[in-house]
Amino acid sequence: MTTVDHHTEADRTLLPAAVELARSAREAGNHPFGTSTEPCAMCAGAVLWSGIGRVGYPLGGEELVELTGGIPVLTLSCREVPASGPAVVQVVGPEPLPQARAVHDAFRQAADSA
Repeated sequence: MTTVDHHTEADRTLLPAAVELARSAREAGNHPFGTSTEPCAMCAGAVLWSGIGRVGYPLGGEELVELTGGIPVLTLSCREVPASGPAVVQVVGPEPLPQARAVHDAFRQAADSA
């Protein structure tokens, strides 16, 4: 991806490429999509419409709020979006993975010192 869109998130930016790599929405449904934190409502909708049948993440939405120092986020669980749609999306998470938090901590430290 060579363009930057500050109005979207990495999950939503990468989904079209993931589906294209799978070559079809039917094949995409056989591949899981992993994120570092619980997908927001916009990204969960993108997962639903992409045809990807499974999404997993190590850090939940509550942890994301904690990591960002309390920056307000939409509190809609990523499970609620696909549950209200026409396709089945298996949601796996949060699954504890210490390395995931370390990546976020390092990013925040770098951003604070910039």
